Amino acid sequence: MTSYSERTHTFLSIFFTIAYFIIGAASTLFFECPKHIDPANNRGKKKLSYYDYYSNYPMIFYATAATIFSAYVVAKEGLTFGQPNSKDVEFILCHGFGYFLYDLVYGTYRGYLDRETKIHHVVAIVMSVLGLYLRNSGNEFAFLILAEEISNPIAGLRKILKCYKMESSMLFYYVSLILGFIYTVARFIIGPIYAIWFYPGPTHLGIKIS
Repeated sequence: MTSYSERTHTFLSIFFTIAYFIIGAASTLFFECPKHIDPANNRGKKKLSYYDYYSNYPMIFYATAATIFSAYVVAKEGLTFGQPNSKDVEFILCHGFGYFLYDLVYGTYRGYLDRETKIHHVVAIVMSVLGLYLRNSGNEFAFLILAEEISNPIAGLRKILKCYKMESSMLFYYVSLILGFIYTVARFIIGPIYAIWFYPGPTHLGIKIS
């Protein structure tokens, strides 16, 4: 397998970071704001709930794209351990780096990220950089990203419904049901089974630890 040059890594990482800033800004133009958090109904002020609400759209975009990209890589390459990275894998890592850096910076600035989410984002950024630096074991990242992100588009939709105070609707009920099913299967069934081969395998120790 061939991988990208360091210059390409840098370009893609910067490109995706800027792209998510644009997606975040565009979300405020193309998606309606719930009336109770609309600045027009709050003396022109954009409250924390406003930024938290609009953060869901870039997250959904990222999670959907990451799921599709990762599923493609797993289908194309199968499950491998300790193998050199392919360009497809490094594309996924640069994409992840861009989103998590964007959300860490913007979310910290606007105040909608809690401490646990900040730590998660820092770890995700470190893992992306590590995978690119080692040029190895990227397939494992692709599978882990797939298992982690596959439920997040539904999770984002659920948060949006909560912002619209639709917790008592049937739509919210079914979205929650689907989310619970996907999350349980991916994280508590498939994940542990994968770990049986992942941890004893030849994957780089730095990636196992992270």
